[in-house]
Amino acid sequence: MKSNYILFCLTSIFLLTSCNKGGLVDKSKPKSRYYYSLFKKNIWYRHSTAPDVSQLWDYDWIKVTADAKTFVVLENGFAKDKNHIFWGTNSIDNVDYATFKSEKNYILKDKNHVYLTVYGGKLKILEGANPATYKTITLNNDEHDALNYYWKKDDKHYFLRDTVADVDHATFNLITPYIYYDKNYIYHYEYNKGLMKMPNRNPLNSKYFVLSGDVIRTDKYFYFYGEIGTNVDGILEFPIVNPASVKMYCYKDYFTIDGVVYFDGTKIQNADVASFDTFEKEHAVWFAKDKNHVYQGVNIIPGANPKTVTYNKEKNTIEEGDYIWKWSETQVKKLIKTKKSVKNSQQ
Repeated sequence: MKSNYILFCLTSIFLLTSCNKGGLVDKSKPKSRYYYSLFKKNIWYRHSTAPDVSQLWDYDWIKVTADAKTFVVLENGFAKDKNHIFWGTNSIDNVDYATFKSEKNYILKDKNHVYLTVYGGKLKILEGANPATYKTITLNNDEHDALNYYWKKDDKHYFLRDTVADVDHATFNLITPYIYYDKNYIYHYEYNKGLMKMPNRNPLNSKYFVLSGDVIRTDKYFYFYGEIGTNVDGILEFPIVNPASVKMYCYKDYFTIDGVVYFDGTKIQNADVASFDTFEKEHAVWFAKDKNHVYQGVNIIPGANPKTVTYNKEKNTIEEGDYIWKWSETQVKKLIKTKKSVKNSQQ
């Protein structure tokens, strides 16, 4: 019995000391995966074996062949010691060690080249990029904007992911995360299609107004970008006669141009512009009304009285008296009218 107890204690000590680490190499980078061994003689890399886990046993610990005394953690999962640059557990040998930098938003460069990460823990050269001027593009100085990971620029080119974008460098402008322009084209980016474009028919010195992340206008044209889930694939262009007539309702779904009301780029027939309004002002909504009708998108809701209906923001329903209009649970985008239950009417 005593020998079993001793064996248990020795086994426990071995497991604790073998799994125990000496803490992060750089505590100022809490998302780093580089750790010291218990006595800081070695470097260990914490490799997650499952998403969103934090328990000790949910990781593989991989020893990094590095000099612990000179080991320094860089940005973007990179590190270095006195001899090598590391990405994860891999030693990177195709860069200039003395001048290599790993900066925020995956700016990887040395005195000779700009680099991109590729599968297998390797780096490849971004052809045509000037490391001296290569930098991130931000909107409104937002370092966390999604553009930081897609778009970069140097003194001669714009880069979209791993390619040189075919745009006019002198006049190109990323005005929103989704809509861009230069003197020749209006652009938008789709992940599976690349950089899409349409002719820019505005005068060269036109002023561009941002109405939302998906909508911009000039004094001549209104541009609406349709995301997944809308009726629009790409950008729609609408000519403008009177710029003062342009109005956005709530997020972006409803808008008016020159006395015409649109939903997702489709005209709402016979809508009264003077009395038209949406029930929700801050977020996307499919319900609106004018003096004559209540609308769901471009469709009139039969039997709904614009003077007496109310909108339940929490449930996203239209209600009037004993009746409620709500989305069908079985038919996509199907609005159904039902009589309120006693329970609903008391809420």
